[in-house]
Amino acid sequence: MWAGPEDWWAGTWRRQRAWTQLPWYVAASGSPLWRAAGGGCHPPVNVLTLESFVLLRLHNFRQKPYKVVVLGSGGVGKSALTVQFVTGTFIEKYDPTIEDFYRKEIEVDSSPSVLEILDTAGTEQFASMRDLYIKNGQGFILVYSLVNQQSFQDIKPMRDQIIRVKRYEKVPVILVGNKVDLESEREVSSNEGRALAEEWGCPFMETSAKSKTMVDELFAEIVRQMNYAAQPDKDDPCCSACNIQ
Repeated sequence: MWAGPEDWWAGTWRRQRAWTQLPWYVAASGSPLWRAAGGGCHPPVNVLTLESFVLLRLHNFRQKPYKVVVLGSGGVGKSALTVQFVTGTFIEKYDPTIEDFYRKEIEVDSSPSVLEILDTAGTEQFASMRDLYIKNGQGFILVYSLVNQQSFQDIKPMRDQIIRVKRYEKVPVILVGNKVDLESEREVSSNEGRALAEEWGCPFMETSAKSKTMVDELFAEIVRQMNYAAQPDKDDPCCSACNIQ
């Protein structure tokens, strides 16, 4: 028996979320995937084809969420990098962050991925919250400003904190020197950043949120690092990107 319109609309989202765990906007789109989720009477559930079922489950499988935490001291450009990546816009004005959450779907090495990005506070006032951020995160982007030597020093205890909370040395981490567009004001050399990344055994990049230099590459690389870390029996989760410039 087909459901009535009221039952159809009321139950579609709940059933879709419970069974497929796909994003809500897929359920509302009226697409074949939405209809295949058992959502209602157009068409009834019993006309679900094997092809639709396989596509639905494959789509669900590929949409693996990657929980990324962006850390660094205040004013280094954490929010600017994240917003540039998610929306393609640059934030001119500095507004200290307490905590912002972003979600974006991207494709890395031909594999669809969903990034859940936590942009954290850089001020010491909220430093006590980092343990919780780190505990729930899977991959970490550690950002310093290459025009501020102190921000480079500040990043080192943050990495130590990650290791302490995770109790594991090979946590997916990328070291990032931001504001490469301000080359004339540089205080931290590329060699300093590269040497620290080699010491940690992680990738190193220099970026610019303003000019979008290496921004997309940064977030694609953290997905790769999380994938490497998830693979068993890997002697070295790092790859040839360790010294990306």
